[in-house]
Amino acid sequence: MASFGLIYYDHHAIVQEKFGFTEPEGGIAVLRPDGYLGFATSLDRGPEVDAYFRQFVAGESQPAPLSEP
Repeated sequence: MASFGLIYYDHHAIVQEKFGFTEPEGGIAVLRPDGYLGFATSLDRGPEVDAYFRQFVAGESQPAPLSEP
């Protein structure tokens, strides 16, 4: 399977606390290559995660709209 980049595990729950992610639902925070936060949401909001990645994954003709967190 191809990799898009590095995966980091937040051992100290800093991102969890900042964005209000809860256990066991968890969350995802995507850092852009320039180090800025590109996207963050809870994992139970699957369509938003999918829409974010569809914006730049090959094969998509139109980016999907994102809702505000």
